[in-house]
Amino acid sequence: MRRDGSVEAYVLRGAVRAPNGDQAGPGERLALTPDGKVQRRPEVAWEDWTGGLATADASAQPAPFGVGTVGARSPGATGQPRFALAIQKLEVRVKIDHDLAITEVDQVFFNPSSETVEGIYGFRTPLDASLHRFGTDRDGALVWGRVKEKQAAAAQYQANVYEGSKEDPALLEWMAPGVYQARLYPIAPGGSRRVVTRYAEWLHRQGPKSERRVYTYPMAAEGAEASVPRIEELTITLDLAQAGAKDVRVGMAGQRDGHRVTIRAWDVLPRADFAAELFDDGAPVATAYRAPHALELDTIEHDRRAQAVAEARGETDYVMLPVRPAMAGEPAGGLDLAIVLDTSAATDASALAAARATTGALLAHLGPDDRAAVWASDATLRPVAERSG
Repeated sequence: MRRDGSVEAYVLRGAVRAPNGDQAGPGERLALTPDGKVQRRPEVAWEDWTGGLATADASAQPAPFGVGTVGARSPGATGQPRFALAIQKLEVRVKIDHDLAITEVDQVFFNPSSETVEGIYGFRTPLDASLHRFGTDRDGALVWGRVKEKQAAAAQYQANVYEGSKEDPALLEWMAPGVYQARLYPIAPGGSRRVVTRYAEWLHRQGPKSERRVYTYPMAAEGAEASVPRIEELTITLDLAQAGAKDVRVGMAGQRDGHRVTIRAWDVLPRADFAAELFDDGAPVATAYRAPHALELDTIEHDRRAQAVAEARGETDYVMLPVRPAMAGEPAGGLDLAIVLDTSAATDASALAAARATTGALLAHLGPDDRAAVWASDATLRPVAERSG
């Protein structure tokens, strides 16, 4: 959108259509003048405002939120491409307690190759969710992960991953906000591995009386069909016993039995999210939630459990009070933009370079009335330049 009222769009992927029906495809620019005229022309070069982060490669799209994927290869085969393991089974168990939704994603991956492989499991939680647990199967039993210092955990994992090793380690790493990666070994030829993740999120209320809540399991995948994970068997179960919903609508055909809704499907190529709408009488007054400070001992190292229990006795309960503000008016003047860059030791050089490019692209498109502040963050916040904070 230009100051004179004209609009220009360059199509990197997909298509854009003007009001008169003219359409531009990849590699073309469509311009709409203030008097309604439409111009379409091929574009040999274009101004990449993303600083080189844009791509027209559909296979480069990340895995969908909520659905984990595993890329595998032989241990020690550094530099060799990984191949995707099939998702034999995806079971999603959702429990909604008032406005809190707890989602447990239970997946089984199959190794079709003739050799033992190491898998890289990638998982993204929804934007407003927090990861609670991560577990894998070991000798037929599910073992939950424990929090450990990153370098020590990586060293322990590497010591047990080599050709012929009978150990069964798994290492979950935080990669970025909401993005996690786990290394799984071994995955036997013709064998399968089970991975379970659990996360929680608050459901926002909508409507004039705050009577509507929407739960979404985000499994829509983008990109080339060859890169989209195919799910052989999908089961989604909603436990609504404590949801307080008087009416429930789901976006997929399912079966309702009392307070439980079950959806089953086979050979699924996830191109859309699963959504469930919950309706009640609304929330005329604010409701506070109180959660006792309770420990899950199976997520704590054995030698630290006694100390953790002793420390937890002095912890107070958690209390949350959701507040729904009135509609805010649009502020006068330009845009206020705050950017925080993660410069902690866990940020590698490639991630920092991508953050710099993103920041540069955002700052380059600010107007004369806009204001921006950029901070570097590790244990503290520091302005990256004079008068930047």
